Amino acid sequence: QLDLESFASYRKLIETVNAIDAEPLHLQSPVASTSTAPSPASASKQRKRVLVDSPPPLTIGSEYTNRAIEQLQLSIKKAISESSLRSAEEEARRLEIEALHKRLDTLELTRIRGDDEEVKTLLEKVLEEEKQKQQKKVVVEVKPLDSEMEAYYKELMYSPGRSGGEVLSQLKNLRFCVKDMLSLGPGKWLTDENINFYMGLLNKRAQRMIKEGRGPRCYFTNTFFYNKLYKGTHKYNYSGVKNWTKPVKIGVSTVECDKIIVPIHQQVHWCCAVVDISRQELTYFDSMAGADEMVLESLAKWIQDEFLHKAGKEVDASGWKRIYNPRGQTPQQENGYDCGVFAVKFAEYSGLDAQMDFSQDDMPLFRKQMVVQLAAVDLDVVA
Repeated sequence: QLDLESFASYRKLIETVNAIDAEPLHLQSPVASTSTAPSPASASKQRKRVLVDSPPPLTIGSEYTNRAIEQLQLSIKKAISESSLRSAEEEARRLEIEALHKRLDTLELTRIRGDDEEVKTLLEKVLEEEKQKQQKKVVVEVKPLDSEMEAYYKELMYSPGRSGGEVLSQLKNLRFCVKDMLSLGPGKWLTDENINFYMGLLNKRAQRMIKEGRGPRCYFTNTFFYNKLYKGTHKYNYSGVKNWTKPVKIGVSTVECDKIIVPIHQQVHWCCAVVDISRQELTYFDSMAGADEMVLESLAKWIQDEFLHKAGKEVDASGWKRIYNPRGQTPQQENGYDCGVFAVKFAEYSGLDAQMDFSQDDMPLFRKQMVVQLAAVDLDVVA
């Protein structure tokens, strides 16, 4: 029988598409239609542009409509994202050009003053930045779980009689419960707790790497950071987060880091932003090609205030390069539920300065790895 609730949602999505499309899609009614069949020519044209086939009357169930709804949601979001991305890229190019002009003006004025040492220092800085940009990225090897970890995964996921609130592991004040573990199963949305726990593990590894003098010096914020900085009130609010990043609290000084990595929650979608202090860049990663300019603008203001508050140093991030979904470095999702996994991998790979060569095909394995890693409180347990 027809799932009327799903069909109603599907109809609403069709209406949404129609509102932004000059040639509306056609929704087939659940009752018999009395309209005449379209001509072969118009039918052919319609087939070419319909994003999701209209459901046949009276024979579909909730499984078909849920798939159709998910596909339509993806299509709508991608269409809107592509438009916002173009706008963001144009603004980023404008800011980059302004920054280059400013740098050239500074260099020319210094040359005119005859300050050869300062000219040399400025040129060396430019060359060092270019060298950093061209450095070969780390390659992360993705390996399946070994037999021991596979058995551990199955024991965790399929042990009966557990309550959702049962705590499986803990990292400081973060808890990994059964309900969080189950959200890492196939086709599920990740919980905030999963992502915060994973950020905690990334910080644990980053601090170890800093002590060993390996890789970029990184700090990973939790999922509440950006919401407190801007998203919750839609007003920039440095005072709301200035005490969140005290070195004594987070174990590292943000103003001595190369990168600050921030998970971003966009209502029902996860993204990731990176403040690259060493390269003077701000990057936004979205597995659905979206671009939220306010995220990078807010983080640009934040890093300026952070340096002023924590180091008494004035930093001008207005001319830092803004990058949205760098080409060849932003794998894209092909469903409506893996954005959380993509976001944590954007964060992890950015923290390692690694080549983002994972894809949708890796998501089932990444989910299994995360179950084991969070339960064992160890990222390297799957290495």
